[in-house]
Amino acid sequence: MDDVAKHFGDFSAFFDQYERKIMKLRNLLEIVKIINSTLEEAKLVQTILYSCQGQFLIQNATIFVLEDADNFIFRDKLSIGLEKEYFGITISKNSYIFKIFNSDSNRLRAAVFFNSIKNSIEDPIELANIEQLNPEIISPLWGKNGLYGFLILGKKLDGEKFNNDEITYIYQFAELSAISIENAKLFEMAIMDRMTKLYNHQYFKNRLIEEIERCKRYNSKLSLMMFDIDHFKSFNDTYGHQQGDIVLKETAKIIKESVRGSDIPARYGGEEFGVILPETSIDDAFIVAEKIRKRIEKHPYPGQDKPLFVTISCGVAEFPKDKKDFTLTDFVEIADIALYYSKRSGRNRATLYSDDINKKLDKMREEKEEGH
Repeated sequence: MDDVAKHFGDFSAFFDQYERKIMKLRNLLEIVKIINSTLEEAKLVQTILYSCQGQFLIQNATIFVLEDADNFIFRDKLSIGLEKEYFGITISKNSYIFKIFNSDSNRLRAAVFFNSIKNSIEDPIELANIEQLNPEIISPLWGKNGLYGFLILGKKLDGEKFNNDEITYIYQFAELSAISIENAKLFEMAIMDRMTKLYNHQYFKNRLIEEIERCKRYNSKLSLMMFDIDHFKSFNDTYGHQQGDIVLKETAKIIKESVRGSDIPARYGGEEFGVILPETSIDDAFIVAEKIRKRIEKHPYPGQDKPLFVTISCGVAEFPKDKKDFTLTDFVEIADIALYYSKRSGRNRATLYSDDINKKLDKMREEKEEGH
């Protein structure tokens, strides 16, 4: 009987362990569904961290995500559970944290205890930066095509130590998270202009079509702004294309910082930019356009011995609800007409589209032809 009881007890323990593993796999599947519900990076990292906190019952967590693939720069995107705020931290290819997981001879694909590597971090600044995140576990975020970031997890809420099964489970979670981040990065590459980090022309057109349809369906307001950097060709000829690229990047950054999260800023082509403003009247859009114009006018652009300055011209238009057959092309055209009027009227200004603007432009063209 003792042998039977012992055998039954062993089987029961094995069965309980098997059930726990099944439960963990089910939890991972549910997490995958939640994480893969978005390709927007901000929402994705938030979902990953809160899922992580709920699964492992930890005090705090921080996620670093690949920001510059060319130079292997990973930036902290979000932290939860930390009592103190901290300045932005980066992990680069020169950081020990990066090297231990991605050395030339070895690519570590496992979560590690921070205390096991702490004494090997020689750079005091790197050590201080990581320590302020209250790290207990560090796990790499390995995607199919490379390293996409790091998860830094704090202590367990109950004060207990992580066991080996939990460490394995953390890495499995990290692997699934990495695939989601990789997918988000691939999607971003498809819709973003690489230089300016604004949306590209094709995505801009697709979103404008969607917003026009929504505007028609719900009778809502929709405005469009088109910007052009004044005398940009002459600027490039004088200072070179590398300096021109700096101007494009800085200008894009100002535009992005000046609009709402619900707006859609894009590089329309060359030195021209566009911003779609849902639920916005032409008067409110004009206020935004003027804010951007004034910020750019005063902005010192780096790259030379002395700061450089540029200006922009802008056209603003509102989707006409009374014209049911109005298309994307028509909408962009009237914003461009207002932009063209700004350029013909001395540049460094914003113009609201109206039928009167169209008539004034026709008169300008006539006068120009008569002058010739």
